[in-house]
Amino acid sequence: MISVIICTHNPRPQFLLSVLKALKSQTLAHDNWELLIIDNASEEAVSSRFDLSWHPRGKHCRENELGLVHARRKGFLAARGDTIVFVDDDNVLDADYLEEAARLFAENPGLGCVSGDIKADYESTPPRWFTPEFESWLAVRKITRDHIANFWHPKAEPVGAGMVVRRSVLAKINELHGVSDASPVLGRCGDGLLGGEDVEIAYAALDLGYSIGQVARLRMTHLIPSHRVSERYLFKLYRSLCASGRLISAKRAKATRVTHIWRESAKDLLRVFFNKRLGRRLAYERLKSVRMADAILRGEIRSKNSA
Repeated sequence: MISVIICTHNPRPQFLLSVLKALKSQTLAHDNWELLIIDNASEEAVSSRFDLSWHPRGKHCRENELGLVHARRKGFLAARGDTIVFVDDDNVLDADYLEEAARLFAENPGLGCVSGDIKADYESTPPRWFTPEFESWLAVRKITRDHIANFWHPKAEPVGAGMVVRRSVLAKINELHGVSDASPVLGRCGDGLLGGEDVEIAYAALDLGYSIGQVARLRMTHLIPSHRVSERYLFKLYRSLCASGRLISAKRAKATRVTHIWRESAKDLLRVFFNKRLGRRLAYERLKSVRMADAILRGEIRSKNSA
C-alpha cells in the first residue's frame, strides 16, 4: 500500500483544495492508498476546513511541534504503507502519479527514494533575472529522462516535493533522530527556510544500499505564490539553501565547525567586489550562509530560528 502524507502549516485554502482535488482524481483506486493530512500547528485546525470523507482511508493528524521534520515523522508513524509519498500543500499531482509511483517501486526493489518532473505554476511573473538555473531553488525540475544512481550525483538528487520513499529509509531516519536531537538540520520551520530534510532522506537511502533518482514519469505542478518570487524571499531562500548544504556536509563528517570557512569566505568576498550585480548578491548571500551555518554548529543560534 501507498501512504500519501501532506504536511501543512496555515495552508492557503485554494492551494490545498487544488492538491486534494488532484488526489481525488488519481487513477490508482482509493482502496490501494491512504491519505494523511498532518496539521503542523496551524492557527485554525485544518480538520475543520478540509473534508476527507471522500477517501475511505483518509485521516487528519495534528502535530503541535512546529517544523517539517516533526510533521513528517508524525505522518510516518501514523502511516501503514510500505511506500510513502510526501505531497506538499502546494503540489498538484498528475492523475497517474500514484499509479506510476506504485509501479515504479514494484518493478525496482533497489530504489530508495525518487522525485519527478515538477512544473511551475506562478501566481505572479518571476523577476527578469530569474532564469531556469534559479528556478531550481523552488524545486522546479524539468526531467525528460530518468536519472538513477547508487551514489550521490546532482542529476539524481530527489527533492522533497512529491518524493516517493520506501518505509525502511524513513525508519532509518527515525532511528537516527531518535538517538539524538542534536541534528543541525531541522528542515523548514515556520518562516525559516533552512532545508536539508530531503537531502538527509536521500543520504539515508544510499547508506542502506538503495539507489536514488529523478524520473520523468512522475509529473506534478508546483503552485508558487507571489511572495516566493520576490527578491527578498529568493535571496533569503538561497542563503538558507547554502547554509543547509554546509550543515549537512558538516553533520556527515561529524564536524563541529564549517570546514575551510575563511578560505571560502575570502573567495566570495572577492566576488562581492568584482562580479556583476547578481553575482555580487549571490556571493554576499553565500558569505552569510557560511557564518550562519558555523554559528548553528557552535550552538550560538538555533537552526530552526536562524533563517
